[in-house]
Amino acid sequence: MMKILSADVMPISKNQIKKFIKSKFNMQITDDAAAELAKFIEEKAEKISKYAIESAKKRNDTKINKEDILSYIKYLDDI
Repeated sequence: MMKILSADVMPISKNQIKKFIKSKFNMQITDDAAAELAKFIEEKAEKISKYAIESAKKRNDTKINKEDILSYIKYLDDI
């Protein structure tokens, strides 16, 4: 059985977002902007993960692989 994290858990921290923006773009980001970006990324990751899980289940596999993720990207391109 798959364990689902509670909705209030943010696996991507504001600090990670701040470091990423600073290192990639040499720009600072406010705490509230970093929190919103982290929330957005988490929501997208959840959608991708759900699709990838279904893809893995169709293969009777219990592990998501690269192709499961890429199939979601292809699915987005097709719609």
